[in-house]
Amino acid sequence: MGTRIELGLAQRDIRQVKALGQGKATGADWTLTADTIDLRIADRLLQQTFAWGDTTRPHAISALYTIQSDSLAIDSPGEVLTESRGFGNAFSTAKRDSTTPAKETDWITGDSLTIRFVQEQDSITHRPRSRLHELVSRGSPARALTHHPNERDTTNAGPSINYSRGSRITVAMLKDRIDRVVVAGKADGVHLEPRPAVEADSLKRAAPSAPPPPRAPRPSASP
Repeated sequence: MGTRIELGLAQRDIRQVKALGQGKATGADWTLTADTIDLRIADRLLQQTFAWGDTTRPHAISALYTIQSDSLAIDSPGEVLTESRGFGNAFSTAKRDSTTPAKETDWITGDSLTIRFVQEQDSITHRPRSRLHELVSRGSPARALTHHPNERDTTNAGPSINYSRGSRITVAMLKDRIDRVVVAGKADGVHLEPRPAVEADSLKRAAPSAPPPPRAPRPSASP
């Protein structure tokens, strides 16, 4: 949808749909808004999406991921999401799952951003679905903030936090968890571990013992 819609036809088949002004496109995985959205179609399936704008920058949102930039290209051959590329002030967020609190949302930003997906079969619908595989940010500098839960933590201390800067940052995923973060070119950053749970000293927790009863006075000797 948009203020104006242009259609491109080839042999009576729609090959292109362009939304001009307040564009919005909705698919199985994403909702995309931008000033201009250009959809490329072949075999009656969406193959590529391009979006750009000044008033409304391209902004794609899914249940777990977002990406925003000055311009955006999304590859979806046969309507299977494989790659997204953002150019100009690119910024993306990601959650581990739907229960992830807002304060533990990961983000990555840079001059450009490439997000790659792999396909797997959904265990419920048995249909192929796209899963985040890798994020690559380039910039001066590229930056990323990631959270790394300890699966063996039984104290609910929370995840460790990693903040990175560099010319290029690659975040590799293993299923729905971050596997590794690789930073190249003038790399620096901070890694914070949660404070371990410390039990109070048993002596400090123990109640003070009652004072001993007073001793009875000794009888005085008879004169």
